[in-house]
Amino acid sequence: MKTDIFLIRHGETDGTLERKYISSTDLPLNGKGRTQAQKLSERLCRENITAVYSSPKTRCLQFAELVFGKQKIEKKKELEELGFGVFEGLNHEELMNLYPEIYQKWIEDPFNNPVPGGEIFAEFIERVKRVIHKIIEENQGKRIAVVSHGGPVRVLLSEVRDLCLNAILQTHVDPASLCIIEYKNGKAEIIVQNDVSHLDG
Repeated sequence: MKTDIFLIRHGETDGTLERKYISSTDLPLNGKGRTQAQKLSERLCRENITAVYSSPKTRCLQFAELVFGKQKIEKKKELEELGFGVFEGLNHEELMNLYPEIYQKWIEDPFNNPVPGGEIFAEFIERVKRVIHKIIEENQGKRIAVVSHGGPVRVLLSEVRDLCLNAILQTHVDPASLCIIEYKNGKAEIIVQNDVSHLDG
């Protein structure tokens, strides 16, 4: 029995446009993000997706509602982004100025160098895997969508590709991108990764 997960990162916000680390800050989509959702909706309208799950953050819920219309959306707090602690709302340049040593250590090894006030990286990974595996168990043989953030998408892609854990931060995931993961007979395969072809034109 085959289960397909359409794994989606929410569209652009002003925070993603400015390349900031955003987790707890509840930003909405900006105009481009809403347009991205409409384009993805056109692509997925014939995919027969039977269930939609989303992070409860506004940027994800808005995106899910625009993509899937009146389809019921089940909110899962476990799909939220990694808690960034003192990094929240700052971009790379700002962090290099404010917390250069802490930031550099976190980039090199997030597992042994937690962000002050932030979420333990191993616990973040565990919660994301746990909720996805539960979603799969509840939807055997179906095609389902999960709308989340860059971090959770990276976690799942890295798990399927069996990459070293540090590779999670280096896995590229664009706003409004689509990944499709096929789960069959206890194995997972990435069918589509970081696809943004629907945004062309």
